[in-house]
Amino acid sequence: MLKSLLAAGVIITHVVVPTYAKFLSATRAVTELAQQYQIEVVKVSTSDWSQIADLLVADSILLSARFPLKIPRLIFGRYRYALNVHPTLLPKYRGRYLEQILIAGDNESGVTLHLVDDEYDNGAIVHQVRFPVGNFDTVSSLLRKVSGVESSLVLEGLALMLDPTFRPTPQNEAEASSFFEKRTPDNSFIPNTASLLEALKVVRASNSVTHPAFTLIDGEKVIIEMRRPNKPQNEFDCI
Repeated sequence: MLKSLLAAGVIITHVVVPTYAKFLSATRAVTELAQQYQIEVVKVSTSDWSQIADLLVADSILLSARFPLKIPRLIFGRYRYALNVHPTLLPKYRGRYLEQILIAGDNESGVTLHLVDDEYDNGAIVHQVRFPVGNFDTVSSLLRKVSGVESSLVLEGLALMLDPTFRPTPQNEAEASSFFEKRTPDNSFIPNTASLLEALKVVRASNSVTHPAFTLIDGEKVIIEMRRPNKPQNEFDCI
């Protein structure tokens, strides 16, 4: 996304990444790109935001894109706008995990650009981009679809915000759902009473490495995976 924003002429003054070692591999690419463009990279932790408390640029925007830490009001309240990119169609599926989209059998998902407030994924909606969810999509393919549209989402959202009459849309709490708990191996169990389509949903939502879908036959655990020997070559984002 950073490269797309720079290519579109958006002025980036700083890139902020978490200081924790567990996020190092995930932030390496954006850090190296920022350094290539001579953009200052600042590291923060949940207990120390002092590194960016004084970075405010007049009339500027803070953009959170896959940033794993909750940004306090002390920080986001200093900007003209603080925006977050969320990988679902809010207010559905607040939280970090996309598996429930597959479990629910949704045929559509997307990405939301919304204002940051004191609660996770709760702020008013600036812009949304939608894409179809197929019968063979997995969490990995959903993430690839998200990556494919999030840059255009942000650029289109920023363009909308230039209109002085623009107002973000408050989220409808009656339609809201939240999923902050990571699925466990037990969630990958498929009972022998499940239909084939219900079983397929669990298979798609399971991680074939860390917690593959399974059932029990005569007390023995049996792993269930999805394989499509005749998958069209143009379906690069599905198993």
